[in-house]
Amino acid sequence: MQPILPLIIACLLLSCCFHAMEAVASDNTVELDKDNHYVLQLINFNAGDKMEISINVENGGSVDALIMDSINYAYYKDGMSFNYDHSNSNLRTMGTTFTYTYPDDEHHYYLVVDNTDEPVNGASPTGTVTVRVQVEQTHNEPHEDSGTDRTGMICGGAILVGIFIAILAFADRG
Repeated sequence: MQPILPLIIACLLLSCCFHAMEAVASDNTVELDKDNHYVLQLINFNAGDKMEISINVENGGSVDALIMDSINYAYYKDGMSFNYDHSNSNLRTMGTTFTYTYPDDEHHYYLVVDNTDEPVNGASPTGTVTVRVQVEQTHNEPHEDSGTDRTGMICGGAILVGIFIAILAFADRG
C-alpha cells in the first residue's frame, strides 16, 4: 500500500468529522429598501433543534421579524393573506434576540425580516434600513428515532479509524 494513500484517507475522515461538528450559523448584514424584505430559509435543522436568532437594526426604522412555513412564505411573497408564528415573531422591532425551537421535520421554515406594510399591526417602513441578522444553532436535542445524538460517537469512531490507518501507513514504511 502506498504510504500516502492511508494518510489522505485519514485526513478525509477527520475533515468529515469536524464538518459534522460545526454549528449551523448565519451572520449577514443586509440593506433593505422600503417595501422589501430579507428571507433566510432555516435549513439543516431537525425537530427539536434550538437556534438563537438575533435581529438588530443598525440604521433606519423598525422592522418585523417573522417566522413562517413555506406555504405562508409563498402567500407572503405573492401579496396574499398569510400566517406567521406569533409566539416567535417580533413586530415593530429595532432589535431582538430569542431562542427558537424547530417545530417539526415535515415543513420548511423561514425567517423573514420585513420592511413593508405587512403584516397588519407591523412596522411602518420609513425608508431604507440596515439590519444585522444572526442565526446560530445552540444545540441538538436527542432525536426520537435514535434516542441519542450520535455525532460524538461517529466522530470518535472516525478519529480512531484515521489513527489506525495512519499507524498502518507508517508500519508499511518499515
